Amino acid sequence: MIKKSVKQWITQCFVFIILFSAVTLSIWDIYANYIVNLSSREHRTQGCAKVVKSLLDHLDFTTLSDKENSEYHRIRSALHKLCTSFVIDYIYVYRILPESNYREYIFSTSRSDEMDEILKKERSLGAIATAPLTPGEIRINNGDLTIQKGRSDNKYGQEVIWFVPYCSKDGKLLAIIGIDFNLQSGHIKIFRDFLVDIFPMLIPLILGMGIVLYLVNNRISIPLTRISENMIRFAHDARNKPEKIITGRNDEIGEIADAFDKMAGDISNYINNIEQLTKERVETNVQLEIARRIQHGLVPEKTELNSKNFTVSAVTKPAKKVGGDFYDCFQKDDDTLCIMIGDISGKGISAAIFMSMTKTMIREKLMTGLSPAETLNYVNDEICKQNPENIFATTFIAVLHAKTGELCYANAGHTWPLLLNDNPDFMETDNGIAIGLFEDAGIKDYSLHLSKNQGIMLYTDGITDANKADKTFFGTEGLLKAVKSVACGADNGKAQVEAVLKSIQDFSAGTEQFDDTAILAAYLK
Repeated sequence: MIKKSVKQWITQCFVFIILFSAVTLSIWDIYANYIVNLSSREHRTQGCAKVVKSLLDHLDFTTLSDKENSEYHRIRSALHKLCTSFVIDYIYVYRILPESNYREYIFSTSRSDEMDEILKKERSLGAIATAPLTPGEIRINNGDLTIQKGRSDNKYGQEVIWFVPYCSKDGKLLAIIGIDFNLQSGHIKIFRDFLVDIFPMLIPLILGMGIVLYLVNNRISIPLTRISENMIRFAHDARNKPEKIITGRNDEIGEIADAFDKMAGDISNYINNIEQLTKERVETNVQLEIARRIQHGLVPEKTELNSKNFTVSAVTKPAKKVGGDFYDCFQKDDDTLCIMIGDISGKGISAAIFMSMTKTMIREKLMTGLSPAETLNYVNDEICKQNPENIFATTFIAVLHAKTGELCYANAGHTWPLLLNDNPDFMETDNGIAIGLFEDAGIKDYSLHLSKNQGIMLYTDGITDANKADKTFFGTEGLLKAVKSVACGADNGKAQVEAVLKSIQDFSAGTEQFDDTAILAAYLK
């Protein structure tokens, strides 16, 4: 990109202002001179027409036939003097012949002696002109006895003509007085008047603009250029504070210079800490990646379990690199399946650490043979003893026995699971209290019987709380609809989980994931 300085830009602006002013003034002056010139011609025409009429009043048109007549020469000489007095280029007096509509000239004279001699020969008394009548002449010939204006382009040049009807006392049209002004001479006068008017205005304007440009250059352009150069040097080496180059200025330029000087000092003071901060951030990102890998080892993104008695399909997706939602599924023995799901308050590393501790304790107690409620009550008491961050977790645990089909479960404040059978629906369980809030939570065991090819779906609220741009939630209805889109059965657990995730993806298209999500479907074969 081509660099332009402030000085260059300001100069261009001033040149544009001068040119624009000159053009505007010129157009206005030419227009004003044209109007004045036109008005002057009209007034001269009216004044001249009165004098011509007074001369013609003493002339008998019926007896006028000899151009050598002394009276004829007297009037023609007087008309020639009128051209000079009123600064008129041509004066014609002529009749329009009724049969042919040709012009029959009576008098023709010009301000120019040379043209006057030509007109004596070509347009003397009785000379006929066969050129078509102008609209103004036609109007007069048809009875409109007002002054008419027209234009003519002939061998004598381009002319503006005023046609003045000359009538008898009884109103009969006797002749037409043509008063011509040559356009070229009018243009020359307008141009001469324009030069006389415009230069006295433009010279002070140019001088004034030049003085202003000089002051702007010294007071604004040069100081801004110095500040810009200082900024560029500082941008290349921010460790070294540049020297202050503008002092003692009490205006906006001085304020800019002082602000830059302060900013440069602050940046110079902090610049050496940036590398350290960057290093620490890199280390934090590395630690986050390590935490993500550890969490991925504890809670894999996907899990598939397929034994002779059970099938389990589970998926989790944290909103950040590490999250607080978790699930677990394992067989205590060939006939016993343990499943759990939980949602830790908050997100990030603290939630991930709390999740790891909670999940490990729950798994350990279930392996020792404690029931779901006993396990949750034990873990809750242990966490409440030492929980400085006041983190809590909603958790649902279930133990499925293959031989009897009994599903023993306990709920610590978690969302209702879905019972997967011929008509899937939510299990309205006792919600209980989330672990980590109060000791002696008093969580209880419940049980139900599952038949073959029946199961249970556990999920976190990141599923139902998924939303789209208009803040509409996916909700329990969306979840139930997605589950029902796939037939229930031990072989379809994975398909149902995928159907739910696909429905959420389509529902929340274009919206960033807000909360951690986890979902698990377990079936008794």
